[in-house]
Amino acid sequence: MLITCCSVVVVGDVDPARAESLIVKHFSSLKNPDDPRKRLSPAVPPYASSDAMVVTDKEATGYTISVNYPAYPEAPSRTLRDYRQDIIKQMFSTMLNQRLQELTQKENPPFLYGYTSFGSYARGYEAFNAVANVGTGDVKKGLEALAQEVERVKRFGFTQAELERAKKNTLTSYERAYNNRDKTESENYAQEYINHFLEQEPTPGIAKEFEYIKSFLPGITLDEVNAVTSVFRDQKNKFVYVMGPEAKQNQLPESSQLLAMISETEKADIKPYEEKALAAIKAGVAKQGW
Repeated sequence: MLITCCSVVVVGDVDPARAESLIVKHFSSLKNPDDPRKRLSPAVPPYASSDAMVVTDKEATGYTISVNYPAYPEAPSRTLRDYRQDIIKQMFSTMLNQRLQELTQKENPPFLYGYTSFGSYARGYEAFNAVANVGTGDVKKGLEALAQEVERVKRFGFTQAELERAKKNTLTSYERAYNNRDKTESENYAQEYINHFLEQEPTPGIAKEFEYIKSFLPGITLDEVNAVTSVFRDQKNKFVYVMGPEAKQNQLPESSQLLAMISETEKADIKPYEEKALAAIKAGVAKQGW
């Protein structure tokens, strides 16, 4: 049982009448105050300038790099149009994360893993951020690679082949969730109800969501996915930080160097993303002398 402000959520293999009786027993005596404290929603202004930090801890085991863009107001998704836009944004992150995953498969990868996401610590706001973990590796190399992939997608977007793969993977993911709907953990249901209570997030259920996905995916275009960068493409101010174990002198960049590296990447000569399959075909053609 999870309690959220003025709501009690009960999910599980429990008799509804029994659950209701327990709720009445333990919570019916609670009364709202005569003069309730007003719930405030503080504003989250965008960064006034760029900043960076390097934070170390002798007990840490690896270095994490985070590039955070300014937060912007984002209303809760309530309509099917909102839901469709959420799917587009989700696909954007999935496609960019796939590129980061490809970098980890290199012989000398720049980081152990990397990912991007949209989210915020403040309700009603959202922000784009990119994260990488380099273990005990080269922080500068990891940050440069992370920033370069973000810059690449800002300039050139994705390819049609990437979009088609993302659509297939998205459909497969929802189909799997639908087929396993009878095995869903109670915790997942509880969290959906909490999100609905706190953020008015719709909870249509996986059967309806699977219907929506099958309806929306075919019509999502590459231009729509590439347009997601508009929310952070021109943002100049960022907050960059590195967290990890203590290091010997000069092994970690200074805060000013972190910002300089981001700035240099944004001005660097970066080529568009090239499909691996296309690169393999070119290599085969060259080898055969065609």
